[in-house]
Amino acid sequence: RERESHFTRLRHPLPFSQLSSVPLQILYTCGVWFFVLWWLAEFAMFIWKGAVLPYPSRNWGSEFFLLWLTIPIKAARLFFGAKGSLTQRKTPVVFSLLFTFPAVGLLVFFLLGQTYVLRAEAILAVMGLVLEGLQAVLGLVAAVNFARNEAYQ
Repeated sequence: RERESHFTRLRHPLPFSQLSSVPLQILYTCGVWFFVLWWLAEFAMFIWKGAVLPYPSRNWGSEFFLLWLTIPIKAARLFFGAKGSLTQRKTPVVFSLLFTFPAVGLLVFFLLGQTYVLRAEAILAVMGLVLEGLQAVLGLVAAVNFARNEAYQ
């Protein structure tokens, strides 16, 4: 009897199944680093464009404000996504997915809607859109997996 219970415990060492997504967590980590680098590059390009190009001051100010607005939106999206993935809870992942819409909208603005769009900005915006798209797809899959598990409903 002692052996049977010991072997049974070895076959099922965890009382629950692991639902977290390693690729999603890697994408969130890469997303944090990419956002920091993107924001610093975008900030430097805004300063350069404001100094060198004939930028209308009203446009430059509103576009610069939108650049600062990306910080709380992306921080909330990445925080909730990573927290939901690590804790295997669907609610934070859903919040992250909801924050994806304004984050993508801002990236599209920086790609198409600015007064001046530099080639480097376009490349970085497309890279950001691809990263956000991958995070959204894997986040949706993770949220569905978490919702299907009865312990997390």
